[in-house]
Amino acid sequence: VSDQMIAVARQKYPLSCVELVAADVLDFSQTGFDTAFLYSAYPHFADKEALARKVWECLAPGGRFMVAHSESRLTIDQRHHSPQVQRVSTHLRPAVQEAAVWQKFFEVDILADTPDLYVISGVKKTEE
Repeated sequence: VSDQMIAVARQKYPLSCVELVAADVLDFSQTGFDTAFLYSAYPHFADKEALARKVWECLAPGGRFMVAHSESRLTIDQRHHSPQVQRVSTHLRPAVQEAAVWQKFFEVDILADTPDLYVISGVKKTEE
């Protein structure tokens, strides 16, 4: 699925300044990014602490991460309840609980867990 999504994205956004890749973020080695944005993907990462550590490693000093969904936690969890989806997805806990994982590496300064929005965001700490 990822390779097909990348192909479609390349057709829609043929920009030379954007590199699109299908890869496991935990194997990603490039660093120095200003922002890491995980949009509508967070439940698909089983090891949240490994993800937070990797995002921390990839960001430049003062870099910002953001986990965002333009739907409620309830809506997302309802979509991920089937046995097929549960093999590649985890339950989405309240933002304040999920933020605890990120606070090891980031100063979390934005939390939203509303009927329309789910967001966790913060700035990279200088030391993990």
